[in-house]
Amino acid sequence: MVQMYVEVRYFFITTKKGKNFMSCSPIIGLRLDTESKAALERIKGKQNFTKLLSSAITVGVFNNIFTKNKALVVALNITQTDWALYSEAMSALPIIQKHIIQKEIDLMIIHYQTGKYDYKHIQFWKGMKHGCR
Repeated sequence: MVQMYVEVRYFFITTKKGKNFMSCSPIIGLRLDTESKAALERIKGKQNFTKLLSSAITVGVFNNIFTKNKALVVALNITQTDWALYSEAMSALPIIQKHIIQKEIDLMIIHYQTGKYDYKHIQFWKGMKHGCR
């Protein structure tokens, strides 16, 4: 059985004004257990689903405009398409993705704080919540 050792190095996140609003410290000797690995896979899957959803929305809009239409109808469809709604839907996807991932991270923090207490895992997931990589 191969054991995975992870040393997480954190960085300073800076604002546009150059002020540090968060710093993260390294977690030496962290071994991700099966629950953490599964949670990271679920997060990766949710990120991939968001990419797929954004592609599906775009394909749907262009399908409605261009499929089985002559040039005049295409021009009319382009002007009649609600581009503001399309833009709003596309810009909402990263926000929705962030909230879904934050929920997964919060559940992992609760898991390690209540049931299976592990300080290093709690620090890892809190770091993930606050944007540390």
